[in-house]
Amino acid sequence: APGSVFMHVKSNPSMSADDAVPAEPNTEYCSALMACCETCQSRIAWLVGLEWFDYTMGLLILLNAALMGVQADAAVVAARDSELEPPILQHLALMLGLFFTIELVLRIAANGRGFFTAEGWQWNVFDFLLVFLQIAEEVVASVALSTSTSVNLSFMRILRVLRLVRIIRLVRVLRLIRELRTLVHSIASTMTSLLWTVVLLLLLIFVVGICLTQVVADIGLESPEAIAPGTDAAEYFGSLGASVISLYQAITNGESWKALATPLVRERPYMGVVFALYI
Repeated sequence: APGSVFMHVKSNPSMSADDAVPAEPNTEYCSALMACCETCQSRIAWLVGLEWFDYTMGLLILLNAALMGVQADAAVVAARDSELEPPILQHLALMLGLFFTIELVLRIAANGRGFFTAEGWQWNVFDFLLVFLQIAEEVVASVALSTSTSVNLSFMRILRVLRLVRIIRLVRVLRLIRELRTLVHSIASTMTSLLWTVVLLLLLIFVVGICLTQVVADIGLESPEAIAPGTDAAEYFGSLGASVISLYQAITNGESWKALATPLVRERPYMGVVFALYI
């Protein structure tokens, strides 16, 4: 009669325990489950790897930035009129946050543990933190609406800080849109040359500042009232620091260079030519 393995061993005393064949696990079910998971992961990886997927998320990021601008205006109006912000803005922010959360889940499902260890993991951690902060913002907003006025104000301050942090999501556009990333990379590759150009410009301003300060000092030896406190010569070139700032303002349109040259030209007409050559 059919029976279990244990009954069979008992009915055959001469059969050792090592001769009993244990029941095999259901490997077919495990293999099918693993194959299904791998298929789903590959399809999700194909989805998040599509170019239009990146462009769609970039568009949502830009819409999120525009919504934050609208929320900032609405916050000022609400604070001025002692009213609440329009609920529709909160609903739109919640909807966008849901989209970003779904995107994060899809990317984690597509990459698995490699999401936090593979090349470019810094961007992935950045995305994860942004989604976490937006979820925290929604939690704070919900708590703020259900608390007293004094506690409400404290939560609203936290909400403002979280909302400001969320604007950093715009940086993700550089990662998602290849053209912008290429442009930023091109600009970054010229930063060394730009740095030395700025150093050269500062040296030029410093040298010219010394010369003009010395000219003003010579003018003061001849007529002290020309550089007395309150005069334009003393204001613009009364010290090396004032001269450097004035020269910087002259080339950045912070101050009319004609007004800066007037106290010099009034005492030394040839300084007009020198100042024009500097500009």
